[in-house]
Amino acid sequence: MTDPREPLIIQYVNNRNFAGNTAAGTAGDLGPEGILFIPGAESPTGEPLLVVANEVSGTTTIYRIDVKPGERDGDERRRRGGDPD
Repeated sequence: MTDPREPLIIQYVNNRNFAGNTAAGTAGDLGPEGILFIPGAESPTGEPLLVVANEVSGTTTIYRIDVKPGERDGDERRRRGGDPD
């Protein structure tokens, strides 16, 4: 985050399946507890990753973060009026 006083929400992801059964393990990720950001330079894929450990479901999810050139700090999005898409 370049400026914590001006945060931008780019995307919200919810990996939970509300129709699933928690006991059966079909409800998706539950209880995110640990979050780790891996910069692209340290990532095995060469792309930034976000790793989320979920306490309740006992799952770990890895999200790839797609960064468009020139938009790393959100400046381009602010110029377009804050529209993330």
